[in-house]
Amino acid sequence: MFLKSSLRKFHLYLLLLHRFAIKKSGLILALFFTLHFMSFIPLGKLAMSLSIDDLVDEDFKTYAQLKQINENFLNKDEILILLRQTSKEGWSKSEICGLRRWIQTTTDQRDDVRAVVSTVGLQWPKETNDSFHFTPFLNVDCTNGDEEAEIIEKGFRELKSSPWAGVLTSVKADDLAILIYPGGLPQFDFFGSFNAQFVNEIRASFQSNFEAQHPQIKTFWAGDGIFQYYLREGYEKTMGLNLLMSVLALFFFWWLLGTISSGLIFLTTVTWTSVFVYSGMAYFGHPIDVLSSALSLMIFVSAIEDFVFLSYLMRTKSWRCSFRKILLPSFFTSATTAIGFGSLAFADLGIIRRFGLWAGAGSLIEWGVLFLVIPALCQKWPRLRCWIVKSHLKNLSFDISPLKNDNFQIKKWASLLVFPIGIWGLSSLNISDSPERIFSTSHPVRQALNKIEETRGFRAQMSLVFADSDEKVFNQKVMNEIKKNLLVSQIEDLYSIQNYLNTNLSGPMRSYLESLISQNAVGHRLGPQNSLMRAIIYVKALEIKDIQALEMQIAKLCPAKQCWLAGTVVSYGELGTRVMTTLYKSLLVSFVLVGLILFWLCMAVEPKSFIPLMISSTWGTFALLSIFYLFNIPVFYVTSMIASILVGIAGDNAIQFLLLKKHRQSLSQSLRQMESASLAVCIAMILSSSVFFLGYFAPMKNLGAMLVAGFFLVWVGDVIVLKFLLREEKT
Repeated sequence: MFLKSSLRKFHLYLLLLHRFAIKKSGLILALFFTLHFMSFIPLGKLAMSLSIDDLVDEDFKTYAQLKQINENFLNKDEILILLRQTSKEGWSKSEICGLRRWIQTTTDQRDDVRAVVSTVGLQWPKETNDSFHFTPFLNVDCTNGDEEAEIIEKGFRELKSSPWAGVLTSVKADDLAILIYPGGLPQFDFFGSFNAQFVNEIRASFQSNFEAQHPQIKTFWAGDGIFQYYLREGYEKTMGLNLLMSVLALFFFWWLLGTISSGLIFLTTVTWTSVFVYSGMAYFGHPIDVLSSALSLMIFVSAIEDFVFLSYLMRTKSWRCSFRKILLPSFFTSATTAIGFGSLAFADLGIIRRFGLWAGAGSLIEWGVLFLVIPALCQKWPRLRCWIVKSHLKNLSFDISPLKNDNFQIKKWASLLVFPIGIWGLSSLNISDSPERIFSTSHPVRQALNKIEETRGFRAQMSLVFADSDEKVFNQKVMNEIKKNLLVSQIEDLYSIQNYLNTNLSGPMRSYLESLISQNAVGHRLGPQNSLMRAIIYVKALEIKDIQALEMQIAKLCPAKQCWLAGTVVSYGELGTRVMTTLYKSLLVSFVLVGLILFWLCMAVEPKSFIPLMISSTWGTFALLSIFYLFNIPVFYVTSMIASILVGIAGDNAIQFLLLKKHRQSLSQSLRQMESASLAVCIAMILSSSVFFLGYFAPMKNLGAMLVAGFFLVWVGDVIVLKFLLREEKT
């Protein structure tokens, strides 16, 4: 009795609020548009997060270590230019000299280049009785026109036996490489502190001053700087998906409701909501990242159900009556959707917490816009009150009578197997991820990695940092053990470089050389810096599980923290360990809170409906988890949130069926009356999610596929499974 009375009181408060919005429409609109225009003020501070390092939260164990190597060594925003000779004649003097001139000009003219390390810049020390000097490995004389093929061949032979073989040249020593490290950071702009303009200018300069003169040279661009450059390009293209989705919305609502105005009103609701959400992000300093770049699309998806059900009610009721009728159920559907997203606030990953927070806030703001602001507009401008053509409204349904044969009961209970399979599969999901998977296999970043792997045997690098560079014996012992790991292709370290260059030097000159190395680009790259030294480990794979295994091996070799593994890839590996806890926590919180809301509503309206509604509402989520498990589909940080989102959205149909049923009407009858709207919502959600397939980032394409499958499974659970569970009354 208490639950029923509390629901009535809450409904009354909503009705009074809605009535106030209509009666004081001028005041409501004035307040709304004032807030709306004020929300544009913080938008100037909105930034995009281009660096993968920004995925790392401050509570990560590897956060301080990543920050440390960025501050002490040449590491951050590295740009690698890999040059391959396609002609059979091999490298010519003009090519080597042209490359040398471009590097020299770039470093002389640009203050924002911190350092350049290249194959053509590598030098060999020579000591005589009265001199000490360095000679380039590729020691060609660029002041004359003589071809010096023998000198070039000799230089590559020496490089093949040097510590840089497999790093600054291929294992076979037949290509060249340039490492560029940006210097100063730009002033704040929309795309944050990463200077994408620097990359544009470097690429344009290289193309016009070197590539254009040497078309036979094949160039590949890689490194963290290039990775972030393409992230920016992806964000810019993702924005275009909003326009495409808007066009699809206009087409869909014209097809469903018969008017263009219906689509325009819907898009206006989504746009106003999105402005408030992005303004809030800017105010609290939350950047747009890989996930939050899709927030407008998620707001779009979450708003569809309210608008479609409202439009279907207008088929038989006036606009004011339709708003009042759906006011309560739509509030709770928005609340459950907000819970689905909001449960992500319990995630162990900041990027997912931010996404869940603002997607949940967006679903609540959307309810306020649709049920308070739009009615106020309708009151002021009567032409907006009816956006449907009643004769045009589609009557969609799915007849399950063909499924009712002799095996109906078997099918009915067999459909419930998704629950034990999904629960069992939760503990056995395939957690697999790597940074490169942000891009598709055909992307230039992936192609460059493939070429690096082909010529050098590795796909990524990370830093093995030693706390004391003077502990040479211990440090070398650790590196020798790490080299035995099958994941490791090779290790670039200061000791090997010193030993190689010191081969023919006297004792005093060796000490002098070591002091020179510590001050040049090699020293800034490897150390020692503040007693720290690092070795760069080149690994054959980027899979999180492999990186974690290597990290555990190093932890055993250095139990007293004499050394540790650090770097972007390592921090990304820690991110992977949090994916599973993210899925568990958010799914549990979402499931419990949505279940409590359904319990309250069912106890207040029709107690016997709780079990079938709870089963049907969560069936789609567990069906999707079962598919993940049975087909061993990899789960990564983007897709780890899908189940919780579906729980929140799945509860929507159940609430609509329950609260829209008339007095003395059964749940089965209410389901039959509103299933057409439910199917229309399913079609709209699938259509809108299909836009993700055209996205720039590979994880968003995967998310789109999972959303399409998930929305379909949710509808199957909400309608088909619910029909299985309910007794069909005779009408």
